[in-house]
Formats: sequence, structure tokens, C-alpha cells
Amino acid sequence: PDQGVALRHDLTRIRTTPFLPAGTPVAGAIYDVHTGRLTPVED
Repeated sequence: PDQGVALRHDLTRIRTTPFLPAGTPVAGAIYDVHTGRLTPVED
């Protein structure tokens, strides 16, 4: 599966949950275990 697509889906679910106040900052990144690099994922 495409990690970027999956993460964007998860970010959308988190941002739209009724359990967080509207406007709560939510961010995501993909971690590369080989390089230690974090790649931010934008909607």
C-alpha cells in the first residue's frame, strides 16, 4: 500500500473526529528506517 495515501486518509480521519476541537493542528510524516529521514505529508 502507498504510505502517503494511507497517512493522508488517517490525517483526514483525525482532523474530522468529533473528539478534537475544530482547528486543532494535526501533522503527519513518513519515517524512513534506513536513513532516519522524516518526510512531511501534506493534504
